[in-house]
Amino acid sequence: MTIQLRWTEADIASAHWAYLRHSPSRLARQFRYPIVAVAVSAIILFQYPESWQIVGWIILFDAGTIAFDLFFYRRNWRQYFKKTPLWNDVLSAIVDEQSIRLQGQSIKVSRDWGEFSNIYESSRLFVLGRPENKFSFLPKTGMSDSQIAELRAIISANAKCTVKLGSSTP
Repeated sequence: MTIQLRWTEADIASAHWAYLRHSPSRLARQFRYPIVAVAVSAIILFQYPESWQIVGWIILFDAGTIAFDLFFYRRNWRQYFKKTPLWNDVLSAIVDEQSIRLQGQSIKVSRDWGEFSNIYESSRLFVLGRPENKFSFLPKTGMSDSQIAELRAIISANAKCTVKLGSSTP
């Protein structure tokens, strides 16, 4: 099976969020400062219930910290998308019984099915996770319904890891 694809900024964002949702430890690490701030606020509220006004300001500060983290997270991946030639390249994804191969002007990668630690599907893409906390993904935006169904069948038949695929098309 051969798929022609071009990644979009929305695909990159969706892939990162899907990966973070399936890796709670990475999500906790991404938001470690706001989590600590919320924990400190809860401790202060339980220790000194009469200081609820101060805790209100602390919670407002926590919300600001979360917004700050989200803003910089989004800004960083947008800059990464614009600067990386790979994301602006038209790729051919060749999926067969042995591997997934991505070929384009700036990339030529082959991944055997045994290299993946988990594979899951979101509404926008297929995420292929590897043990070293890295992932690859195939967006559905350039695929027809029959290609999505064929890709699901190939993944189900050949993956040697945890697989969570949807049964309906987007």
